[in-house]
Amino acid sequence: MKEDVDLFKIYDRNNILLSVLNINNMIPVSLENIEKVNYKNIEKYRTFESTESKKMYIYLLQIELLYLSKNVDKILKKSTKLYHHKQDMPLSNISVRTCDFKKLEEKCIEYKKVQTLLLKLKYINSKEQLYYIYDNLDDKSKFEKVVSIFDSENKRNNILNFSKEEINNIC
Repeated sequence: MKEDVDLFKIYDRNNILLSVLNINNMIPVSLENIEKVNYKNIEKYRTFESTESKKMYIYLLQIELLYLSKNVDKILKKSTKLYHHKQDMPLSNISVRTCDFKKLEEKCIEYKKVQTLLLKLKYINSKEQLYYIYDNLDDKSKFEKVVSIFDSENKRNNILNFSKEEINNIC
């Protein structure tokens, strides 16, 4: 496996390949959704067959973290290059195997809006209902206004019965 525009190979001190960072699969994550992993409670995130496999996994994470820390500028440069390549040449071999970063960014923003809005609502308590409104709304800038109209006792139960046209004509 040669090192390409969309990946980094991570080796141990004996030059044995341990892992690969595929930047073509990167996804946007908002800061409030990042959780710091603590080695002491690593079992919260995955299971292990033995204490030895747990130790080996933690060792792998440490090597990966060290590599990422030492190469952050190189990774950011390559990631930015790949990001623009995907936008400029969507049919290239690399772009075809690369996530649609723009669409993922839009979905990340959408997710954050929905999560934030859910906390403020009185009657709507379902993400499904909010995504239904968002997906059917032509002018996304009206999302919060439309949701506030739907967030009433008499409309909250039948949101999924509204047509796209009705949702777009609500305000």
